[in-house]
This record gives sequence, structure tokens and C-alpha cells, in this order.
Amino acid sequence: MAKKATKKSDPVYDYNWVTPEILEGLEAAGIKDPVEQKNWLRGFLAETGGKPRPEMYNGDPKVYFENKYGKNTTAGKNIGNTQDGDGYKFRGRSLVQLSGRWNYENMQRITGHKVADNPDLMNDPKIGPAVSFAYMVDRAKQKGVKDFKDFANVHKVLRPDETLQQRQERVLPISDVDWQIAVDARKNRPQQPAPAPAPAPAPAVQPPEKTPYGVKMTLEQFRKEQGGGISVDTPPPSR
Repeated sequence: MAKKATKKSDPVYDYNWVTPEILEGLEAAGIKDPVEQKNWLRGFLAETGGKPRPEMYNGDPKVYFENKYGKNTTAGKNIGNTQDGDGYKFRGRSLVQLSGRWNYENMQRITGHKVADNPDLMNDPKIGPAVSFAYMVDRAKQKGVKDFKDFANVHKVLRPDETLQQRQERVLPISDVDWQIAVDARKNRPQQPAPAPAPAPAPAVQPPEKTPYGVKMTLEQFRKEQGGGISVDTPPPSR
């Protein structure tokens, strides 16, 4: 009996997830050319559907990720997990599902974002994409890949276990129209108000000028020089 042909799914084409923060993350990682940016966005659409989300799990998340990435597992050792709880603490997050103690610590060194100290910063809509792109650029550097204007090179860094043809058939590139929508959204984003200037420091209190010796002073000047504590009604000191 002949096998029933499986219906080929339509390619994925949805770039509504491209936010101003994601474009800024690309630039922060040094990816500033529009052609390169479009190729990376296409690659990430295939990775996580363009959604900077935490890694999915079944059941109790702590049990699941410890079983998958714990310090005694092969996967956990490969990504630098060395302590109890590292599998859950450094579970996959954001656009590339960044996982593992070593990767989080390395990205903290490279980007300055404290993602190793506080891994949930990867869920921040601005920090997560910036770190994700920095991670992929670092991976590309390790593989000797520099030209991101060729989608084949982006694919080589992102998903070497899938053929380029499979990736190209599965995910379509971003159109010029959708690209312009993303660029305009960033351009027209309301600007944050500038912080109010710090108040000027109060002028230093100048001590009262002293009356030169031998010069007759007024009662007002006498009070000023004595701190205002003496008046005409003040009894003279006892002798």
C-alpha cells in the first residue's frame, strides 16, 4: 500500500514581533547593515518564532530542567553547569534560548548586562534581544563567520543541523514593506523625557565679617558677630 503523501506546511512569515528594542539589540551587537539585520531576523524567526520567550517544559520546571541540564548530565556539563540548581537557574531564555552557567557568565562579561547574577534579566524586552544577538555574533566569531549579508552564513551559525534549503523553504525573508514598518515604529517611538536637572547646591553660608579692632560697631553688627544670642536685655555676666 502506497504511503499517504504528507502535506507540506506553508512557510512561516510573521515579523510582527520585530520591536524597536530588537532593532537596537542588533545594533548593540554590531549588526548595523539592513541586509544583515534582515538575515538575522529571518534566522531567529525559525528559531523561536520570533518570540523572546523562556524555554518550554513539562511538569515541574525545576525537576524538568535539572534532569535536562543538571550538573551531572552530559548537556549540563557541556554548557558549564557546575552547581546544584544550575539546570533550572540557567535554563533557556529569549530569542536563542540561552542556556547554561558558562554562557550566562560569558555574556555578562561581553555585554555588561548582569545576566549571570540575575538570569531573569534575559526576559527583559530590551536586554534579552541584545544579549541574544551578542551571543550569536560571538558564536559566529568562533566559527570564523563574518559576512552576515549571506543568509547561508547566518544559517551556519544558528542551525547547522538543518540544511539551508530546508530553512529557506520553512521561513521566508522579511519584505521591504514589513521592514519599513519596523523601522518607522522605532523612529516614531515616544521618546522618554529627559531627566530633570539636579537642583543647584545651596550657596555656602558666609561667616559674618568681623569688625576691625578699635572700630566702633553697631548693636546689629554686635548681634551678628555673636550669633544673635545677645540683646540689650541680656544681663551682663557675673564677675
